[in-house]
Amino acid sequence: MDKYYHFLNRIVDIQTSDKNELVEITDDANNGLRVDIHKLSKERKVKELLFSKSFDPSVTKEIRLFVVKGNDSISLNTGNGSIKLRIIGGKRDKIYQVIKAKGPIKVYDKKDAVFTGDRINLADDYLMTLSIHQFNKLIYIILKAR
Repeated sequence: MDKYYHFLNRIVDIQTSDKNELVEITDDANNGLRVDIHKLSKERKVKELLFSKSFDPSVTKEIRLFVVKGNDSISLNTGNGSIKLRIIGGKRDKIYQVIKAKGPIKVYDKKDAVFTGDRINLADDYLMTLSIHQFNKLIYIILKAR
């Protein structure tokens, strides 16, 4: 069972909904990362907590955060985490607030995404965004056909 747990949690994919959400990524104990996702109202006010999880670097090596749909806000406040982080944006408006970021953190999003704060440790790759979204759409179509 322990082997299965480690296999499933080595690379973690987190998918937000098509609604508006606030994703907060912060440092946690033992160089880990904590991911909290809150619902956002249409007026962009923080509502209830939808998801909260701490990730241990002895188990998790990479987190892939998919914030494709919805007008999402992503807050990064990570200074000592050793977990690789990839953020895949896409459709609709995204706001990235970078308080502190140990990098490089890979961000795949449209060129019109809004970034505030210190972008020095963010590695953006706009060219990959289109192909990632096409791949995700293909996987969605295949899974829906089952």
